[in-house]
Amino acid sequence: MASIHRHPNSKFWYCCINIPGHRQLQRTTKQTDRRKAYEFAQKLESAGRGNALTDIQARKILAEIYAIRNAGEILPGSSVQEFFKSWTANKIRETAVATGVRYSTAIVSFISSLGKRASLDISAISPRDILNFRDHLVSRLSTSTANHAVKIVRMALKDAQAADLVSTNVGIGVRQAKSSQQRGRRRPFTLPEIARILRAAHAEWRGLILFGVYTGQKAWRYSGAYLAKCGPGAGRARTR
Repeated sequence: MASIHRHPNSKFWYCCINIPGHRQLQRTTKQTDRRKAYEFAQKLESAGRGNALTDIQARKILAEIYAIRNAGEILPGSSVQEFFKSWTANKIRETAVATGVRYSTAIVSFISSLGKRASLDISAISPRDILNFRDHLVSRLSTSTANHAVKIVRMALKDAQAADLVSTNVGIGVRQAKSSQQRGRRRPFTLPEIARILRAAHAEWRGLILFGVYTGQKAWRYSGAYLAKCGPGAGRARTR
């Protein structure tokens, strides 16, 4: 069990921790506060238990210890918010203006969706965070916009992986959202629904609606025609 003691010739508390398979270790905590020193010791000892540490676990523990040592301050450049802000700034410098705006919009939205989790170490991001972000966007934006935003987050995490900030890109496992057309076939309007549409439509639109009903057109784009002057036969009509 971790313990702490104060060296006679130092103002700092020292910690004594046991690591399985190794000798007992003693290290200075650089803390004058007994409570913080003990918390520091517990973090170190818990890191040495169980299986071998991964680089991500070690970074998490380092970030926690840094926060203890520095009154809750986040390890510079390791938080989700700090990394993504830095990544966005780089992309704005490297890409066209419109592209940079798209990147910035997606990243700001992602950070906002994380809430308090945005202050955590970047290694704390999970597939669930990205899935929640995707579903949140789908609920209020188009499916293609939501999928593109997730793609941008995935790009950022790929760069984080290349920089050894995360061991895996957790965004890869998040699938694209399906559009309403992909989720199920659209049904045609019923006759009562068409009647309501006709009652609400202006005179010019009633003719177009009836044309679609009786000819079975899915969509009709009408260009170059002035119905009041020329009638529906003027101009060119395209169907799709």
